Amino acid sequence: MAREAAAHVDESRAGRSIALAVFLGFFAQLSFALDLSVALGLVLYSVATYLFVQFLPEDEFRDDSDAILSKPGKAGLFDKVWFEWLLVFVLLLITSLFRFYRLDSNPFSLSLDEGLTGLNALEIIEGAKNAPLWGMTPLDRWKPDWVQTSNLYLHYVVLVFKLFGSGYFGLKMVSVLPAVASVPVIYFLFKECANVRVAFLAAFLTAVSQWHVTISRWGWDAVLMGLLQLIAYRLLIRGVKTGNKLHFAASGGLIGLCLYTYIAAWIALSIAISFLILRALGDPQQRVSRLRELSSFLAACFLAFAPLGAHYFKHPGDLTIRVSEVSLAKAVSETNSYITLWENFKNHALMFNYKGDKNPRHSFPNEPVLDFVTSVFFILGLACCVRFWKRPHNLFLLLWFGLGIQGGLLADPSAAPHAYRTMMIIPVICFFAATSLSLFFTLARQALARLQSRNMILLPVCIALLGYVFVANYWTYFVKRPKSSQVWEEEGRDGGIPARISSYRKESALLLVDPLFLWKVVVVNTWILTYRPGKLFEPVLVSGNLLLSEKKLAQYSDQRQLIYFYPPEFTRMIRSLFPEEPNEAAYSPSGEPLYGIVKVNLGALRERLRSADKRKLADALANIALFYGTQLRVDAEVGPRRQLLVDESNAALAAARQLTTR
Repeated sequence: MAREAAAHVDESRAGRSIALAVFLGFFAQLSFALDLSVALGLVLYSVATYLFVQFLPEDEFRDDSDAILSKPGKAGLFDKVWFEWLLVFVLLLITSLFRFYRLDSNPFSLSLDEGLTGLNALEIIEGAKNAPLWGMTPLDRWKPDWVQTSNLYLHYVVLVFKLFGSGYFGLKMVSVLPAVASVPVIYFLFKECANVRVAFLAAFLTAVSQWHVTISRWGWDAVLMGLLQLIAYRLLIRGVKTGNKLHFAASGGLIGLCLYTYIAAWIALSIAISFLILRALGDPQQRVSRLRELSSFLAACFLAFAPLGAHYFKHPGDLTIRVSEVSLAKAVSETNSYITLWENFKNHALMFNYKGDKNPRHSFPNEPVLDFVTSVFFILGLACCVRFWKRPHNLFLLLWFGLGIQGGLLADPSAAPHAYRTMMIIPVICFFAATSLSLFFTLARQALARLQSRNMILLPVCIALLGYVFVANYWTYFVKRPKSSQVWEEEGRDGGIPARISSYRKESALLLVDPLFLWKVVVVNTWILTYRPGKLFEPVLVSGNLLLSEKKLAQYSDQRQLIYFYPPEFTRMIRSLFPEEPNEAAYSPSGEPLYGIVKVNLGALRERLRSADKRKLADALANIALFYGTQLRVDAEVGPRRQLLVDESNAALAAARQLTTR
């Protein structure tokens, strides 16, 4: 009886300490959310983490071969196979909702990177590109010495195109499919490291994370890398538990395939190698066996990577060019100061709870990458794993977090914090949050053991917390993002012009697009959205100014309709020339004019230009040349637009001189 009473006192004390820690954690996060004081938030979080880990029972983190955070006891609902698969099904439903809902409009358009990748894949489909699996292809056709994409990854894109089509939806599937598949893999991975409750919570937090959702909708290679990395880590942990060298070999082979995707896959490799080396060094009695496991992993990884490795050996620049462009070392040498290292660390340390990435394509700009509740329990869960860092699984998770964030820490500080380069740590962050959340409810239930109504108290709290996480992330991505002008400016860089051009393909009208709009993203997305088999680069538009288009359109009859996309600066001129012709303006969600569209018959255009006052027409052409020249001075993009503006500006000046000399 005395022991039971003492145990109850200890549990009550631990429960009060955990409750106070969570309470302080919420206040710490509130100080960040309201932008009251970063220092106050850090102090409160420090006290909260101390209280949280101070009274954690040692047996909650047993060092055994089965799991962390799993205590023996009566079989419950979570131990039933049918219930586990029901959980996986629910996770897939939630993940699919957040990845497929409004995919046609969120994000607003295709990004340049995914469009260029899709274009390379279409060239493979058309047979216009020789792309052996072990080779590399320049991502940007206008900058062939820049970033390279592995051909094996491009063949994966080709496969997706053949299954889902080569348009907007098919290109989005390149990243959406591995993103959806990642969530159940996260569940089974963390089930190897913890109990079913923690694994489910970690997968749920990932499924609804606006950070993960945002990145998964952009057709990026890092998402496929993340899936392969998760499967590889699951096999690695399985190998640690069973000692089966085939698991280590399979894990190494998958990591080798990761190296064909995103450049940060080298960090994923370093995490696994570091863990296996530390595991061998920490167990002298089994060191030989541990080194054999490491050898199995490395051998399989080498075999998988060897074809691409041979290419890198011949062309080392393909491996290093992007890293050299965005490395922290470059910034340190330019500023001759190591203060940038501290700035990078500070910005990335605060991106989870205080201020995140400013790039809308990576997360909601300038807001924490985690929601309020996940932020609090992430800090507490991280403290738990640090407190018991010697446990093998905890060591692996801490290496995953510590090395995974280096993709941002060692990169250009001007873009810090960088949510995309650090996206591989999303699952482990969610695991930390799930760990502390599960511990909170477990210890709270023990502290309230004498209350018969304890489930009536804890269940609504659990539902409220998870419900908040669901709603907060849904609100951020599907409600706040579409209303944000900052998000639209980044996501809508093509102005919706390629989509409009694609819609006009059903008509027989000629499309004339002012060269001012022909940025790479517009040209590439137009090729993607208007692609027809066998006609990849078939011209679907004419580039030029309406006043200079007569020669370019000379072969077409007067009855042919012309649709002209023009800059807002030309609105007054166009409407004065064609006051009765159909004329519309496109606006951004914030109401800013993007472009105008006028529809006119070629006969009417020719007649209007012939009857126009020559002096006024010459002045208009001179102003057009001046306008294009001004745009040239601010155009630093290496692409088609610059030369088109040069040609059109020169043509405008020549036409103006010709009119004034008559």
